[in-house]
Amino acid sequence: MSLRPAKQQEPADQYEAAATDRPKWVRNSRLAEYFTVSAMCLWRWKRDPSLKCPPSYVVNGIEYNDLDAWDRWMRNRIISHLNRSRPGKGKAQSNAKT
Repeated sequence: MSLRPAKQQEPADQYEAAATDRPKWVRNSRLAEYFTVSAMCLWRWKRDPSLKCPPSYVVNGIEYNDLDAWDRWMRNRIISHLNRSRPGKGKAQSNAKT
């Protein structure tokens, strides 16, 4: 019976840091699932130039999306929508400064 030394495990935070530096590539079906929308909704978003969606990349005829870019895009849209829907928010800030 031979005993092998246990493998040295590197801290998990090193792997997490490395993983966040690289984009997470997902296909359209996974992206739609992530945002809980239909694939048709995603298709419409991509074709509407006023939405300014992140670009998709085609490799061997398969479309891939950077999940982090799409997540940032959605967060920015939500924040801008919330700021627009609060009447007088901009006025209160400008009056406080003067």
